[in-house]
Amino acid sequence: MLTETRKQKKKQKNKTMKNNLIAPLETKTTAAIQIEIRRRKCARLLIPLLACVILGTPAKTAAQTFATYPAGDDVTPSLGQFQIVLDQAWVKIFDVIIPNSPLGSVLSTKHIKLYHNGVITSPTLYDPNTLIGRWITPER
Repeated sequence: MLTETRKQKKKQKNKTMKNNLIAPLETKTTAAIQIEIRRRKCARLLIPLLACVILGTPAKTAAQTFATYPAGDDVTPSLGQFQIVLDQAWVKIFDVIIPNSPLGSVLSTKHIKLYHNGVITSPTLYDPNTLIGRWITPER
């Protein structure tokens, strides 16, 4: 009797497993597939269309006017760097001189390469009191 109930349970288990495997499979008609493909194509076209609408819309904003600021000077900190490009006649000379000088090693210049292929580059420069002047433009 025990063996019969076990056999019945196994049969039931096998049937439910077969049903579970068969149940998720669906058959779609060709019309349903075509509708889904058309819907996906429309969704792909919608994103670029929205981007064009958003980016193409002219924004009407007022430009900033500086008339409210009086003429005068402002002081602000600034960083800067300059480069000197050498003439070809000097490049040959500097190509020989710089590698043999203390400036040719990045260890002595705090990991900054000051000279490379005829261009001398300054280190980063800092000025805590850069003066920026403003003036009043004449009315037109």
